[in-house]
Amino acid sequence: NVDQILASGCVWTGRFQMAKSVTDNMLAKAQSIDISPVALSTLRNVEAMYYMTVGECDECIAAVREGMKVADSTGVKIWRNSTILFGVAGALGAGDLKLADELIAEIDRVALPNRRFDLWWMHYNMAWQAMLKNDVLRAHQELRNSRRIANDMGLPFFKTMSNLALAQVLLKCGDERKCIALMSQIRDAAKHISNRLFEFVSLVNYADIAIQVGRKKSGLNALRYAFGLGREKSYYHYVWWQPQVIANLCVIALEEGIEVDYVKELISRRGIVPDRAPLNIPEWPWACRIRTFGQFDLECNTAGTRAKSGGKPLDLLKATIAFGARDVPIERIADVLWPNIDSDYAHRSFNTTLHRLRKQLGDDRIILLNQGQLSLNDKMVWLDIWAFDQAITEFSQAIRYPDDFDAIAPEQLAEDIMEAYRGPFLSGNQESWAIPQQEQMRNRFVRFIGDVGHHFSRIGQPEKAIDFYHRGIDADEMAEGLYRKLMLAFRDLNRIAEAIETYNRCKRTLNSALEIDPSTETTAIYETLMDDKKAKA
Repeated sequence: NVDQILASGCVWTGRFQMAKSVTDNMLAKAQSIDISPVALSTLRNVEAMYYMTVGECDECIAAVREGMKVADSTGVKIWRNSTILFGVAGALGAGDLKLADELIAEIDRVALPNRRFDLWWMHYNMAWQAMLKNDVLRAHQELRNSRRIANDMGLPFFKTMSNLALAQVLLKCGDERKCIALMSQIRDAAKHISNRLFEFVSLVNYADIAIQVGRKKSGLNALRYAFGLGREKSYYHYVWWQPQVIANLCVIALEEGIEVDYVKELISRRGIVPDRAPLNIPEWPWACRIRTFGQFDLECNTAGTRAKSGGKPLDLLKATIAFGARDVPIERIADVLWPNIDSDYAHRSFNTTLHRLRKQLGDDRIILLNQGQLSLNDKMVWLDIWAFDQAITEFSQAIRYPDDFDAIAPEQLAEDIMEAYRGPFLSGNQESWAIPQQEQMRNRFVRFIGDVGHHFSRIGQPEKAIDFYHRGIDADEMAEGLYRKLMLAFRDLNRIAEAIETYNRCKRTLNSALEIDPSTETTAIYETLMDDKKAKA
């Protein structure tokens, strides 16, 4: 069939627009009532192959089901195994291992040896599945089989596909030497294969491997070229898709400013989620961003929502965050939002309000209800508290293990934390349920600023320490501990007048806001400063 050959050639060389055109042409011909079972079976096979390659799993599986139906009802089974194997690859590309197992069970294994290309696909898919399950030894065995079959058939392209996958498996096994040697072979083989899709896939794999083995510059160059090609050709999927490999490369690309728009589109289309949430990467395309430090701010791309205050649904969201944002019992939320009413009415009110909140957010997956507990989905939501906590943890590691970080890492992380903490938690919210979280976050912020000041003082940069103390006070004027740290920093530099003025500012602020004086600890420092001033007079 000429159309089938043309479609296959277009699919495997990454000319997806032409492949879609040929497939659509075949579909138009299939509308004839006189179409033969062989032609219809061929059409479903081509459909499944196309949708598998572009990563459209639902459409791929629909074509597979139709192909199986034709084969089983007419007895024309020439493409049955091939079509199912495309479906297995489609399921693996979508990360649906259960569906892949179901389809593998449908394969006629007796017929496999008679069609060597199907046998190659079977071993390749089994290796892919094993890799997704982190069974690297099984993946290694299956890929060696697939490579041998491709070599026996005289198909260098598919042999090189097996080698590309095998290189990644070898690195996962810890065999860096063999991995690099194999990548060198692949590079030599690729010179004789004119194929932009293969070029894209091989560069993506090379970038991942090079970065992992410490050849960052070379890896970044490959990544830049690969994602530039991906943007140009609209590549958002490939066979042997490894979600965490792509996720890690997307993080690196956004950190390095590589093809930012394409990477954001890739992340959104494929639902890419790294093992560790990229909370401190501003360009990451979160479905929803929530700020609680200072003025509350909610921005959801899913529904075009932007809100800063008001309404019971937002109160529900704020209370969930105030109680930890993860696994919050709904009874605890109901008690503070609907006090003094019976539990049945409170539960109904909760359900209604949650429905309204989800509608406002534009996606039910943003806030999850599981076994009576409410959580924000950390795969879809950027929350300033989470970014704050992560940056503080990394800052502590950077000053504790300086050899593992760049010299400027502590200052960069400190800036990330200052960016996250824009004021007290839910500033202006007078609800009693918000106060514990407000005080907890304020205390963490004060300790962090103290650590920053100590770090810069220790490395001989006291002015930077003072600058961070000032910025901390500007962010949260009620953080009395920061006034003390600033007073002591000025005292150590013998800048007594500035230390005394810091105390006076603290006193004015507390008097104005709370009608109280500074604590005895703060006052004691002030009194020593006054004694020093008198001694010098």
